[in-house]
Amino acid sequence: MLIANNLNFYIFEIKMKFVTAVINNPRYIEIQHHTFKKYVKCPYEFIVFNDAKDWPDFSNFEDPTIKQQIIDTCDRLGIKCINIPNAHHKDSDRSASDRTGDSCNYITKYMRENPDQYFLIDSDMFLIADFDIVNYKDFQYAIVLQERYEMYYPWNGLFYIDTTIAEHTELLKWDPCVEDTNKHCDTGGSCRQWLSAISGDVHPRKPYMTSIETIRFSLEEYATDKLYYIKHLWSNSWGEDEFHSIEKKYLDIIKKDPRNKEDKFCCEIYDNKFLHIQGGGRWDKGSKELYEFLTNMASLIINE
Repeated sequence: MLIANNLNFYIFEIKMKFVTAVINNPRYIEIQHHTFKKYVKCPYEFIVFNDAKDWPDFSNFEDPTIKQQIIDTCDRLGIKCINIPNAHHKDSDRSASDRTGDSCNYITKYMRENPDQYFLIDSDMFLIADFDIVNYKDFQYAIVLQERYEMYYPWNGLFYIDTTIAEHTELLKWDPCVEDTNKHCDTGGSCRQWLSAISGDVHPRKPYMTSIETIRFSLEEYATDKLYYIKHLWSNSWGEDEFHSIEKKYLDIIKKDPRNKEDKFCCEIYDNKFLHIQGGGRWDKGSKELYEFLTNMASLIINE
């Protein structure tokens, strides 16, 4: 929003925004909405980008009504809902990563054209501890670092950007990349040029991506006034012994996940405040029964 100051020119009024792309689960919108109300300690707005398909598709369990259900849910909760143009996916064999890249590119264009502080988060990412933008506002970006075949790029599932000051936003291209037939990046692989530009090509490399211990910290030695690295516990690499920073009531919820293996949890924790259920876009084509179970498990977060 633009406001006038005493010098008769316009400046931007900053209001932090959570933005997410929703593909198939209106209930996740409700859960995010309630956890934001409970834990966010600064002025914010929640914006849903509706990427559901209005034709039968694997991503919506062959239910073309999901798109309208998302619109109706946002209307009921008073949440801004923006439909992502996705008709070009109907007769295409584009992968889930390609589709996600399309939606993230659309959202990034919106963020550039509407300068503000933004957190782009997955639809199955929920707050479980107090959040304040003060922890991130001194940076242009905050990222979770991804690595494939010694190629480094940001993860789209949790990405902070202040588009009022951010540099090199034109290099943010969320398409996957394919170096050759044996080297495939996930969504965001094409952001490699952006990462090199914004970090000065000084960012965590091996052993940081291969050592379970080191990535659990924010890697302060690599942080600059432009870039902050988000610490995280990722899927099937951590267990109850590392749950000391999270309330025990959430541990009891996480233990119910049928995807857990050998006392390691399938869900993920980011910056000690975001719980990532995983698989919300149905990229893994899991069963509808599993998705219903995970949604009910997530709903316990606001009903515990």
